[in-house]
Amino acid sequence: MPVRITGYDGVGVIGGNKILLEDEERRTKLFLDFGMSFSRRSEFFEEYLKPRPGVGLRDPLRLDLLPPLEGIYRSDLAAALSADDLNYLRSQSHYRQVAASEIQGVYLSHAHLDHSGYISFLHEDIPIFCTAMTATVAKVVQDAGQSGDIEREVCYFVPREKNKEGLLASPKGAAYYGRPFVVVDDPEFTNRQFWGLSPASGRKIDLHNPGLPIDRIGDLALRFQPVDHSIYGATACAVETSAGWVVYSGDLRFHGKRGPSLEALASWARALEPVALICEGTRIDAQQTAPRLTEESVKVVAWDLAKRYKGLIIADFAARNVDRLLAFREIAQSLGRRLAITPGDAYLLDAMRQVDASLPDVAQDATAVIFADVKSAPRTWERGVRKKYEGKLVRAADVRRQPQGFILAFSFFDINDLVDIDLLGDLSDAVYIYSSSEAFNEELQIDINRLGNWLRYFNLKFIGNPLNPEREPGLHVSGHAGGADLLELVRQVHPRNLIPIHSTKPELFQVLEKEGISVIMPQPGRPIVF
Repeated sequence: MPVRITGYDGVGVIGGNKILLEDEERRTKLFLDFGMSFSRRSEFFEEYLKPRPGVGLRDPLRLDLLPPLEGIYRSDLAAALSADDLNYLRSQSHYRQVAASEIQGVYLSHAHLDHSGYISFLHEDIPIFCTAMTATVAKVVQDAGQSGDIEREVCYFVPREKNKEGLLASPKGAAYYGRPFVVVDDPEFTNRQFWGLSPASGRKIDLHNPGLPIDRIGDLALRFQPVDHSIYGATACAVETSAGWVVYSGDLRFHGKRGPSLEALASWARALEPVALICEGTRIDAQQTAPRLTEESVKVVAWDLAKRYKGLIIADFAARNVDRLLAFREIAQSLGRRLAITPGDAYLLDAMRQVDASLPDVAQDATAVIFADVKSAPRTWERGVRKKYEGKLVRAADVRRQPQGFILAFSFFDINDLVDIDLLGDLSDAVYIYSSSEAFNEELQIDINRLGNWLRYFNLKFIGNPLNPEREPGLHVSGHAGGADLLELVRQVHPRNLIPIHSTKPELFQVLEKEGISVIMPQPGRPIVF
């Protein structure tokens, strides 16, 4: 009986991975990730225009943000579909009926939303397999996000009911339904205080432990391997199908500070003699630089820049990039400054320390403080952070009095705090260090231009401006492996078949065919059969 691998997203694009693996002989169906496609979503939605919760699945299904698979989605959201919605769904070229009970699980490689985000729409009884760190970070992302955001209900949700108008609404005061998570690296991992409450509302989350083994999904043996990425908890995984082992890379790199070397990861996968390797190719077209950029080299470059300035320093890096946060913490410590993190950063570090005790304890860390910006009504979780760390809070007035004593861990969305810091005329030696990704789309370019307007107004020097062709090099390194590393990884694993995903240029992998590796180009919704 055949084994089928179908890429419903992440095919010819970066992100949004939704890969269905089906083994008829062993009666198992599972998804490898179930993410939000940023590129597809941005064609229709943005920060203040989102799918409407009241109509359930209608918006994402009608706009092809979800696969046309009837039966796998949340029962409360599916209840709002009209006859017209169902007719539209059933008219799609790759439409199938697949009962939720036929899906034995989703293997979640890491907690970035382009891999995890649309788990929020999946049926509530489908178990999610992942590491303890990935589960923890996923819950933090939801906890600190906007309440009522239907696209972020990855870990828990209040089942919605139809109101008098026939629209879906959450009953007031109802308990949350906690999705069934299977933690593959720590079967005893649990923290009722963290997992059992929603900090946004203070309400209980009813936890659902499926009691499944951690080394199998359905009738397929499961193995996983930690990898380095720009978020903690990332893994590659492998399942043993009736056609042989299938290895899934998730997202990975080899220039960070964690995870196995290329050779060690390749050795793990090669020992399985995989029939197929499903490999990411985000940067397959990226040439390796000399010298090689690493997270460590970014820290060195940023430290060299920071020590030149005696005034205020602002460091801008991606949310949940803890490697970069820890780098700037070391820089602050070496310069005798304090690193002022956001309440969201503090909440994240607190939660992650439950899994990895080597991470800094904000309460005991002499370098870390928390910047309490002006808010008339902080959300419940943030009020909890501010109360817990009341003695570690710093405010704009503290920074104004002693700008040379701080590095502020800010982003574009924190920049209006400069109005409160109010050092007009006294920022000649202040600097904004941009240590984040390129402005790879029009929206980010607009944000960078706005950021430049703020910095010019307040006379801050802008270092690392991604729109400046003469910008200072070496202040950022990607969360993804470059082309040379990806090709070498596949060569060393030497699978019978390679399926490139998460890439806009998967054809660049075809060079491997002359080395005896069959490179199969996936097509959206079309099964690859073994």
